[in-house]
This record gives sequence, C-alpha cells and structure tokens, in this order.
Amino acid sequence: MLVFLQGCLKGLDGNFVSPTLSFSTGFKNQTNLPDPRLDLVRPYCISLLVENPQLSLAEAEQQFQDYGDFIVVERRETAVFIHLHTDHPGNVLEQAVGWGSLRDVHINTMAEPHAMAVVHTALMPVAVLAIAEDKAWGQRLQELGATVLLEGGGAACPSVGEVVNAAHSDIARSYVLLSNSPSQRLVMRQAKRIFGGRIELVLAESSEAQARALEAFSADFPVRESAEKMRVRLG
Repeated sequence: MLVFLQGCLKGLDGNFVSPTLSFSTGFKNQTNLPDPRLDLVRPYCISLLVENPQLSLAEAEQQFQDYGDFIVVERRETAVFIHLHTDHPGNVLEQAVGWGSLRDVHINTMAEPHAMAVVHTALMPVAVLAIAEDKAWGQRLQELGATVLLEGGGAACPSVGEVVNAAHSDIARSYVLLSNSPSQRLVMRQAKRIFGGRIELVLAESSEAQARALEAFSADFPVRESAEKMRVRLG
C-alpha cells in the first residue's frame, strides 16, 4: 500500500517513476512530497557479449557495481555475457569495449509504458530471487543457482518495495522467492499478493536450509513445479 501511495504522490506532483525503477526515496517523511531529483533512476536495461575467454567474471561484476544493479555476468563459451540496469549505458559500453570485441548489444528503456509488457525480452523463464545474509553467502547462493539477490538475514528483511523492484527486472518471467529467516515471511507473502502466479515462495528458515532448497532447483521446470521440488527438499 505504501508503494502504491508513493506512486500516487509522484503522479499528483507531475513526476512519473516507473515500477521498474528504484524505491530509493523510502517512506520516512510522509508529510512532504519526495523530491524525484533525489531518486535513483536506472531506466536502461543493457545486455551484451564480450569476446574474451580470459576475462575474470568476478572482476567484471565488481567493475559494474558503480554503474548499475541487477547485474548478471556469465561465461558463454569464449565470450562473457553481461546484463545490468543502469542510468548511463554509454559508461557500460565504454568499460566493456576495453575488455574485447562486443556483440549482441541490446539496450531497452524500461521506463517506456510498454516495456514491462514485452515478456519475451526476459533472459530466462524461471530464476531464484534469494535473500542473502551477506556478500559471501550471496556468492555461495549464486554458485548454487540463485540469480537475483537481496540483502537480509535474521531479523533484517528487505522491504516489499525492494522485492517488487527486483521482481520487476527483466531477468526472468517468473521467480522463486527464497527466504532465510521466519521474520521475512510477511514481506514475502505481500510480494506474492502483488505478483500472483509470477512468484512462488519457498520459506527456508536458515541459510543452510536455503542451500538445501537450491540443490533441488531447476530452471527447466515451470516456476510452480520448481518451487514444489524445493519445498519437498526442505521437508
């Protein structure tokens, strides 16, 4: 509801921010309209292949942390596939061209009204959106098959807005949302209410349980079937 009202306020003020953009203004000051100039906007989705078999995936991902979010860096035979959301696609291309020849470059403007309806632009049919307690564990979750990560653990929990923002990315058409603490269940269920069948919940209660659940995940199955296999693994 707060996300919805925040959008209404921006509309009344004459400023529109797409649901694909960051909810960085927060909800601390409800008496004044948020200044959209202070909102972090990364409306461009860029993907490309860099021909360089020697390029370090960890180095490439680290380099792009300052340029955007929802970063995916994967090895594709002799090339490296890069995907991220950014506010300056030219900076991304300038960085990448120094690593090797570029091909299959695609730049989409997510703020356009029709952008979220273009389902076929998703990179994969199903992905895991996992909550990681820290960067080290996030790296472990990625190795096990998670694609999108949100920070949180124990009593700490991402906001509904952060989950909505992550699920609005074009990385996948549907997501398995994987928790690591019982305190995250309310937020996860609220996100499920917003997205309906596009999100399935797997309620792991610890980081170790997350790892067990991910062992049963397969992107080859529909999201509901993948989530059920992960729940069965949790027992």
